[in-house]
Amino acid sequence: MNVTKNFIEKFNLFIGVLVLCATVFGVWYQTSDKTLELTWDLLSVDELTELSGTSNLKANFKYNGTDVKHLWKVSLRIKNSGDLVIIGKGAHSNLLEQSIPLTFGDNFKVIDLESTYNDLNLAAIRKKNAIELKFEQWRSDEIAVISVYLEAIGEKSEVPKPIVISRSLINGTIKINDLTSIKGGIEKEPKVIFPEKVLRSAKVIVNIFIILCFIITGMLVIMTPIEFIKRRLWENDNISGFHDHLDKMGNDFVDDKMVAHLINKYKDNPESAPESVWVDFKGERLKSDSVTNTLTSTLQVTLICALIITSATVMLLGT
Repeated sequence: MNVTKNFIEKFNLFIGVLVLCATVFGVWYQTSDKTLELTWDLLSVDELTELSGTSNLKANFKYNGTDVKHLWKVSLRIKNSGDLVIIGKGAHSNLLEQSIPLTFGDNFKVIDLESTYNDLNLAAIRKKNAIELKFEQWRSDEIAVISVYLEAIGEKSEVPKPIVISRSLINGTIKINDLTSIKGGIEKEPKVIFPEKVLRSAKVIVNIFIILCFIITGMLVIMTPIEFIKRRLWENDNISGFHDHLDKMGNDFVDDKMVAHLINKYKDNPESAPESVWVDFKGERLKSDSVTNTLTSTLQVTLICALIITSATVMLLGT
């Protein structure tokens, strides 16, 4: 199979730009700092048993059949706000223990939990007076929203606030943001988050593009050395006859410097000779391309294609 000169030149330009972009991206990705971070956003805190200020007004409250005096409902949004995937199980776990614990202090008792949104199949478990989060894999920007029902212990009227029990993430950070006092804070995200369908579609398109690059460059890695070998075989059999043919054509224009220049050019680059030069040539016409006329250029193209294949393979395995 022969690769046309026009295609090779355009593809070389495309490959060069692609290699440059891939190299810049690779260097940036490898050198940029990756954060391991979990963020708890306090969305709302409501005292469900709050009474009006009317004197002598009393009421008895029950939750799931149990008497309660001061019942609070706290809504929390939990998000992997870092750049790395948090692994919750196995040998590669990022956790010190098997879960991430959270409490509201000694003055509040956790009596119930409910999940209102869950990206990652997160399990929120009530254990003693704390909440434990268990999961397998938590990707960047994935979110879970839970509601916690708390009973205040004693007569203190303080507002419950989440407290991180320990540094649960290995070399990571757990942040707590109180958004209850920020107007419009609940609706605003610190990052632009695209819909999951858009991200999946973009990933498919990128993977198709990478696969096409892999296939085309793979073909060139095979074809370029073959074209180089074909050229050398042609030179062994035809180069002397081709030079003699050019010298005979130049005999009619001995004093024409332009013709002499063109003849020397065609001797160095037979593939650049026009159709009129090949009409009376008795040997085989050269069908190879200029990109394979030297060993250096052949090795350069092959090396570039090999680098593209390697980059494409790494990118495919990493998605």
